[in-house]
Amino acid sequence: MTQIDRASRCLLIQAAFAAVNHRLKPQIEAMIVILPSLIDDERDRELCRAVLLYGLERNIEALSHIGERQDPEARAVRVLITGGHAGDVAHVANP
Repeated sequence: MTQIDRASRCLLIQAAFAAVNHRLKPQIEAMIVILPSLIDDERDRELCRAVLLYGLERNIEALSHIGERQDPEARAVRVLITGGHAGDVAHVANP
């Protein structure tokens, strides 16, 4: 399989986030499948997967990919997913 160059991988991730922004669910699902080919770092990949799952309205699953991480990036994604209701699982499940 051909390796994708770094610039192209970054562009594809940006397109995936644009798909989330525009609620393009088939495109989001396709991007989730190829994430391992786009992002080498597992922690970064899990953050991106969480954002994509959020775009599919799979918030509980999205949060499971962040786990208990407290780094700034994980906290920002958690706020995105929970709408600022970090401890409110009911809110996450029923936005």
